[in-house]
Amino acid sequence: MVHDYLRIRVRYGGYIKGDTAYLECGNKDFGYKHTLNRHQKDWSAESAYIKRNWRDLAAWSITHILKDPDKVVFKSKKKTWCWSRAIFLYRGNEKIKTIYPKVGLGTTGKRILTAFPSRSQCSGKKVYPK
Repeated sequence: MVHDYLRIRVRYGGYIKGDTAYLECGNKDFGYKHTLNRHQKDWSAESAYIKRNWRDLAAWSITHILKDPDKVVFKSKKKTWCWSRAIFLYRGNEKIKTIYPKVGLGTTGKRILTAFPSRSQCSGKKVYPK
């Protein structure tokens, strides 16, 4: 395991369990290795605005998305979750940019499948907050 993150409890359809999500080493399909190989360039591009390491921005974003999401969507076809929120990037006191990172969770909400910056919130019917 790479990191564990506290996650708010979301009650929907009996799927999501507990209050912790885990970022595992994973492989090309999920976890840290997936995020490193598929999304590092995306995170690096955003973190350059605030002169930080991509891992710092990704970890900070995941932490805040899982604690206080703007939108949580259950993707019924894949039985996965999409969590997102607005993240404001500042350099000093100046707001530089707003991004909408997404965190993909597995069926039970415990495994972090992916995390990447985006220009929009998760798509689909919001199940949280109501």
